[in-house]
Amino acid sequence: MSAQISAIIPAFNAQTTLAETLDSIAAQTMRADIEVILVDDGSTDATATIAEQHLLSPKIIRVENGGAPRALNLGIEAAKGALICFLDADDIWLPEKTERQLAVLNAKPDLGFVLGFTEAFQCPSLPPQAFEKINYIDGPVPGYVGGTILARRDCFTARPGPYDEALKTGYFIEWFQRAQAAGISFEILDALVHKRRIR
Repeated sequence: MSAQISAIIPAFNAQTTLAETLDSIAAQTMRADIEVILVDDGSTDATATIAEQHLLSPKIIRVENGGAPRALNLGIEAAKGALICFLDADDIWLPEKTERQLAVLNAKPDLGFVLGFTEAFQCPSLPPQAFEKINYIDGPVPGYVGGTILARRDCFTARPGPYDEALKTGYFIEWFQRAQAAGISFEILDALVHKRRIR
């Protein structure tokens, strides 16, 4: 039986953070299975080995380095789930992320996707003085980032379509703008669902 949710992780040289990222998926309170797909974007470290040894046993797609948007699109193509979500290999989900967002999509079939709140946190490897110099908003904020989304599959296979692989940064915002232009309905869950690592 196909997984209801497919979680796609683009990863490049993520050996220091990937286990914690995968642990946060394993800790989800949702009872249904989550298909985990890791797209190893040309890593030269132990990223793939860490994924192979994790209890989640994610499906691993190995490709030459081509950037996160291409890695995400490859993951979408390989995904079996009716719902799609993403998590960067150095970020983490809160335990109730998928359960709460799935409940919203099940209750509101007109919605294309659900976002949630995100919060930045300091990576232990980053010196405190360096963290203080980074311009970020303290505390939870509406999460217009890929790590907060749970979307129906056709949001990425039909309208508004896949990520723009020509972009190195800002690809989620560009996709979100196309979704708005296409009239895709969405909701922002009033809850913290994602933590973004600052390093």
